[in-house]
Amino acid sequence: MLNKPVEEWPVCDALIAFFSKGFPLAKAIEYVDLRKPYCINDIHKQGLLLDRRRVYAMLQEAEITVPVHAIVDRDTEEAAARVEVNEYDEYLDVNGVILHKPVVEKPVNAEDHNIRIYYPVSKGGGCKKLFRKIGDRSSDFSPEINDVRREGSYIYEEFLETQGTDVKVYTVGPDYGHAEARKSPALDGVVNRDENGKEVRFPVLLTTEEKSFARRIVLTFGQTVCGFDILRTQEGRSYVCDVNGWSFVKGSRKYCDDCAQLISEFILAKIRPKSICSLAAIGPMVHRKRRQLHGSPPQTPSPYSRGQSPAPLHSDASSEASDVGLLGSSLGSSTVLNTLDAKARERKRLDALDKRGSVTEELRCVVSVIRHADRSPKQKMKMMVSYPEYIEFFHSYSGDPRCELKVKGKARLNRFLEVTKTIIDRLENEDFDPYTQSLDETGRSTKSLHKLIQIRSVLSRFRIAGINRKVQLKPHEWSKGGDTKDVAATKLLLILKWGGDLTDVGTEQAWNLGKAFRQRMYPDPDHGGLLRLHATFRHDMKIRSSDEGRVMKTAAAFAQGMLELEGDLTPILASLVKVEGQNLLDPSGNTAIKSLMDDCKGYMDRCLQADVDLTPSLIQAMVPNGQGSIKRALERIGNPRRTLARIYALVASIVLQLEDKVTTMETPDESILNGKETPRMMLERWRKLHKDFFDEEQGSYDLSKVPDVHDTIRFDVIHNMSILPLKNTNELLELAQHFADCIVPQEYGIDDHSKRVIGAKTCSGLLDKIKRDLEIAAADDDVDMRYNLDLSHAADLPINSLGRRVRTRLYFTSESHLHTLLNVLRFGCAGGNSTDVEGGRGPLLGGQARTLLGNTNELCYLTQITFRLFEQVTRIQNDDGSEVPITIPTQHYRVEVQFSPGVNDTQNPRSPLGLVKLHRQVSLKRMTDYLQAAIADGEVDPDRTNSHIRRIQAKMEESLKEGGQRNPLPPPRSATLGSPVRTSTDPVLETQNAALPPLPSPVLEMSADLKAKVPPSLDYISLDHRDPPYVEEQTHMAVGQASDPERRLPPDYGDQGGVGKKRSRRNMYSEDEGFLAHMSGTELVFAGVATGAFAAFLVMIGYRLGQLQNAN
Repeated sequence: MLNKPVEEWPVCDALIAFFSKGFPLAKAIEYVDLRKPYCINDIHKQGLLLDRRRVYAMLQEAEITVPVHAIVDRDTEEAAARVEVNEYDEYLDVNGVILHKPVVEKPVNAEDHNIRIYYPVSKGGGCKKLFRKIGDRSSDFSPEINDVRREGSYIYEEFLETQGTDVKVYTVGPDYGHAEARKSPALDGVVNRDENGKEVRFPVLLTTEEKSFARRIVLTFGQTVCGFDILRTQEGRSYVCDVNGWSFVKGSRKYCDDCAQLISEFILAKIRPKSICSLAAIGPMVHRKRRQLHGSPPQTPSPYSRGQSPAPLHSDASSEASDVGLLGSSLGSSTVLNTLDAKARERKRLDALDKRGSVTEELRCVVSVIRHADRSPKQKMKMMVSYPEYIEFFHSYSGDPRCELKVKGKARLNRFLEVTKTIIDRLENEDFDPYTQSLDETGRSTKSLHKLIQIRSVLSRFRIAGINRKVQLKPHEWSKGGDTKDVAATKLLLILKWGGDLTDVGTEQAWNLGKAFRQRMYPDPDHGGLLRLHATFRHDMKIRSSDEGRVMKTAAAFAQGMLELEGDLTPILASLVKVEGQNLLDPSGNTAIKSLMDDCKGYMDRCLQADVDLTPSLIQAMVPNGQGSIKRALERIGNPRRTLARIYALVASIVLQLEDKVTTMETPDESILNGKETPRMMLERWRKLHKDFFDEEQGSYDLSKVPDVHDTIRFDVIHNMSILPLKNTNELLELAQHFADCIVPQEYGIDDHSKRVIGAKTCSGLLDKIKRDLEIAAADDDVDMRYNLDLSHAADLPINSLGRRVRTRLYFTSESHLHTLLNVLRFGCAGGNSTDVEGGRGPLLGGQARTLLGNTNELCYLTQITFRLFEQVTRIQNDDGSEVPITIPTQHYRVEVQFSPGVNDTQNPRSPLGLVKLHRQVSLKRMTDYLQAAIADGEVDPDRTNSHIRRIQAKMEESLKEGGQRNPLPPPRSATLGSPVRTSTDPVLETQNAALPPLPSPVLEMSADLKAKVPPSLDYISLDHRDPPYVEEQTHMAVGQASDPERRLPPDYGDQGGVGKKRSRRNMYSEDEGFLAHMSGTELVFAGVATGAFAAFLVMIGYRLGQLQNAN
């Protein structure tokens, strides 16, 4: 028939025609113009749907929100000449319109489905290619593609975060819409299919705004049966991003019935208008036809009318679902009750509770705050430069010669790398030898070439992506010109920052934690648990992260493991993780917090720079709140000044060993270490630590570098020792660990009051979010839920408990927020503000939980604090005799607080994390009151807290004087750094390697009652991963002493087989201190006795010789 003239086509009264590939649209239009049948879909407007530009224009004319977009028209040479597209790392400039990445690139041809998404460099870069489904794939990720296409016409629009979900709306007339949600192809590209091979989709409710969109789209485009795509954002806004022609839902019996009825009524309204009296839902067309008729419509029922008419779009969610609210259904608590209005819902709930059914609990919400996973050390390098190439680069990009220039973009960093390579080539051609020449004629330092080579290595070892490499150029000197406009910089301070990247081990840690989190935190794993809830849109998850690259990637890897996603992290990061501003997850920039923390650091600096043997009374004065982990660490330190000197010597030994290895290796610049680091770069990293650790002019150690030493040695022990083994690493790791255990917790407060105030000020925004998350989860199941199932299709859904819905809120941040949040839970609500708290003032956590946390040495990578909200529900028998009971909420809630110290097992960084329950029975009212009072604590005047800290410091100063503080000694002399090490003559490598005494037990004994409350799946663990308690009492010993007469050496990577050798007495000698400083107390006693006996023996010999001489 299609090949015949339209005049020979059969005559019809109603026509259903829609465009598809190969369909003769022009011929169909010719037929409609000839016969003028009633068209279900306006065939003249179907051509408009083939051009995405026209679609967006018509949507905007109809006042329907669309994503921010820009059009690139290259259909003609003249139009192409006017196009201007400038691409940058973080955004796209299209004809003056700024679009922030991720950016979606759509061909203007609606039949072309080769859509691309370009990601910002800050999130890893790359491109996601979307296409029509091929098997179980709908997209692929290409990390090497970062540039937009330069041929063809496209629409560019900003990518919208939609929780990894798309919503497709199917209309049948202006007053009927059916919406289905599916997994977005932009997430991981895997298509979820059911047992019949069809893509898994679930019906969801439309908002009032979306229903208005549906009505306007049908009327604007003249398509009675059509489909369009909606994007829902976290802010609660909806955007239409595509309009299709004829679209039909497969597999929904209700939709098929409704669609058949409505199409029949539309047709009958046109060809038999007198029968419209019995039609249920026809819409504006029927009303217009009724106005054309005169008189009342007949009362004869139509054979096409149903007992139940389709739900119109203008009805609200409750009325749409009211027909399904049968008590005999197996719907959960929220399903039955949410179909009623508020008064009827409460009346029904109270009536059901009177029947006194069985009581159980249901999980309502999970809120967790998580630290990032394992990362590489953060590094920074500074050097003064006056090379002409750098000066020219600075002036070419800086608008003001007196202001600093930040070089972060991909193009600028690449350009800076090329300039650096040019300078290195020139210096090498000039035969400049940094080892033999101290300064050249231009004043270059001996290490300038070394630093230039390091800059080149840092910028070229990875493709330039991410936010973990930054260059700053700060002008330091300027030319002396009369006119300020002619001023030019002549010397620059070059600052290079890099490192802090999430390692491969960190990615694996986060993925494993996500999987374990899913299994531990959500019940019912046998029936699919969280994965089934999420796949059926009964799990509402929001992930927020600070803007640090390692934190964002940790969140993405966690989500990948939690939801069993596939592929690269970048699309998951862009689709599921929302990056928050500084107020919520980043405390930087808060001057009040900085002032308080500076006072705390000053206090610790005074305590730990002292050359004094720490006694129990001194330790108590240094730790006013008596935190067990800090007191144990101070006991292990013994004498702070001597321990710092020991750490300094051990760092020097690492440097000397690396210098020896670098000078003897054939390829020291080969990227053989973790993260493509070279041995020379590792050497420079340790050199800088050694240089910054001790200030020779001030004669003091920089305590802020102790955590850096700990992070660096732990990183090398985990990642690099199997490739480049070094000696003394275990001892350095242990000493740095003990010192960091003293410093880091005290940075966030010295006593309970300062910890409480600093904690509340640092994480006030986070406290408010946790409070709101718990309140919303308890108040209303529909509030803040982005996708709600449409229960009118319950008969077609393969779900047993439709009413079971869970919220998950995950906050990924850095170590500071974990310390401060724990401090708020341990020390909050001591009084001082007017906030009422259920249960009275006092900390939220009990004594055992506080002691348990106090014995935690470190909040390591992936530390978690989790809140779980449970509601008591009553199950009663159904009135109609059904075996399936009805679940009725009691509105009685409890909050459970759980804690994990993270991955602090250096020898096994992939080991599973321990988890303990800090509180099981806190009521929701007390929890929210407590959080509100904690927020109020953060409003305390910081000057009062500063004065409080200074008073504590003054008391500590008196204790130090009474404890016999000595004048500090300089660090022990070591071999000159910078020359190859000679192990046989260098005292640093072979001295002071005595093992530390055994660690006193920090483990808190659990009562039988507490043990009974911990389920088997969450067995109690020692939070600092130490051995069980020692039986014998441990006495206080200074660093360098041992508990037994014989010396014991720690395992050393330099020994074959990992077994240490006994050190000879010669190896314990120090040129500065001799043997004495490295002898144990027992040895000193024996040495004294032996010396005395020998002296007495000499006296006796002399006396006898005198007698013999007198006799002669």
